[in-house]
Parts: sequence; structure tokens; C-alpha cells
Amino acid sequence: MTGCGNVELITALSANAIELNNGQASYIAIYLTAIFAYIIAAYSAGRNLTRFQVFISNTLFCLFAFVIVTRIVGLGLGMNILTGEIAKLGGRVNVDQFAIVDQSLRVWVSSALWTSGVLFALAFMWSVRHPKKE
Repeated sequence: MTGCGNVELITALSANAIELNNGQASYIAIYLTAIFAYIIAAYSAGRNLTRFQVFISNTLFCLFAFVIVTRIVGLGLGMNILTGEIAKLGGRVNVDQFAIVDQSLRVWVSSALWTSGVLFALAFMWSVRHPKKE
């Protein structure tokens, strides 16, 4: 591959990585909005909801969160792959400066991180519905 072709490929991959980053940022904003909306709903109406209503809201919240978390993790993996390809094309075999995380480790860490917010929101709903009697 010629030098110009290499530069074009690096530029295209960089543009794709930036778009993946923008998409992930959008999903993170949606995720945080949904988490805080659920917490506010739990705080304001949690005690007054029936078991069926709580079941429905928790189920919908968990399904929504699953979709959003899988998209956040998937976009992160895509950025990791593109960053590795850009580093290889740029002649940097040792890409320590890019901090590329092993993909399987990245899946576990980011999945645990983003899932913890959902679990904390569900725990908040539980604490509102089952307050400790003093």
C-alpha cells in the first residue's frame, strides 16, 4: 500500500472511530437519563404502586437497560478494534499509548460497570417500597 493510501485508510478509520465514540456518548446520555428518571419515579411514586405496577416498570426498565448497555459495550468494542487497526497502520505495534484493553476483559468490565447503575436503581426502588421501620 502506498503512503497516500495508508493515510487515506487511517483517516477513514479515524472518522469511523470518532462516529462510534459519538454514538457511545449518545447512548451513555440516554442511559443516565433513564437511570435518573427511574430513580425519580421510584422516589415520587414507589410506595403507591401495586406489585403488578412495580413488576411491569421493573421489567420494562431492565429490558431497556439491557439494550442500552449492550449498545454501549458494543460501540466500545468497535472503538477498541478501530484503534488497534489505526495503530497497526501507523506503524505502532506496541500501542501502550492507546491503552487498548483486551476485548474479553473489556466486555466484562464495561458490562459490570454499566449494569451496576441498573442494579443500584432497582435497589433504590426496593428501599423506597420496603423502608426500615424504626
